[in-house]
Amino acid sequence: VLVANDQMALGVLCALNELGISVPDKVSVVGFDNISDSAFFTPPLTTVEQDFLALGQQAVKRLLDSTEQTPHSYCQLILPTRLIVRSSTSVKTKQGENAQEILNHLDKARALLQSSLERN
Repeated sequence: VLVANDQMALGVLCALNELGISVPDKVSVVGFDNISDSAFFTPPLTTVEQDFLALGQQAVKRLLDSTEQTPHSYCQLILPTRLIVRSSTSVKTKQGENAQEILNHLDKARALLQSSLERN
């Protein structure tokens, strides 16, 4: 389960625990933010870290730059992220697949998404 932020991921972890569903044995959970507490969840949360300072700086820059452009113009910004792997996830592979093959599939999906975003 990929959750929009770490705080909501904590809610998912709690709900799964209440239902008796083992994380990560039955379900893997990944958050998004890497808040300081996420390392202390039970189990510690795998999360995607983003640079909030860079995000805020770019948002303000884009806002200030938008005064020179037409109102409501669409802008796109891609900032680097980093996956912090902790105990809320485990690698499960289908027969005939291994972890490296899965990573290759993810790289291809990321490249396709990047290409699609650049076209729009």
